[in-house]
Amino acid sequence: MAYDMGFHPIKINVVALNGINDEELTQMARLSFDYPFHIRFIEYMPIGESRMGNGPLLLAPEIKKRISALGKMVPVQNSENDGPAQRYQFEGARGEVGFIHALSHHFCDSCNRLRLTSSGMLRPCLLSNHQEDLKGPLRAGCSDEELAEIFFNAVRHKPSDHNLAVQNPSGVCGQMRAIGG
Repeated sequence: MAYDMGFHPIKINVVALNGINDEELTQMARLSFDYPFHIRFIEYMPIGESRMGNGPLLLAPEIKKRISALGKMVPVQNSENDGPAQRYQFEGARGEVGFIHALSHHFCDSCNRLRLTSSGMLRPCLLSNHQEDLKGPLRAGCSDEELAEIFFNAVRHKPSDHNLAVQNPSGVCGQMRAIGG
């Protein structure tokens, strides 16, 4: 429906999981041939209490290898607002595919994202437990300057890296559905 209404770009995020959706990755990438969709393949990040990623992880190099059967992937030039995805377009495709290497090649040092949780908290990083209350001050009628300071404070707390790739990573509180991932 979003496509029929003219929304663009439409991004479809696919968290690749061995034994769950790994047989569908090529089909998802194939959508980029018929539609101008941006298909993003995301490495699973062990956040919260989920047990879905306890098996061997499916990382971006393997995903790329699997979908390369569809044809040659040509790199797409990123713009400053693109975020962490490494973007490609299959020759003859209307859309594109991208890879978000959260574990195999983390991008923390160049991340330009903040996360707004479903409860109105602003997080400097998906993988950080630090939060700034945004909902409370907004409902209390804070000024533009006070609102800007909340955002600046969140940015000041952006970590330079994460520890998900180490043997015993520290946990991130909350579930992806509440964090905004």
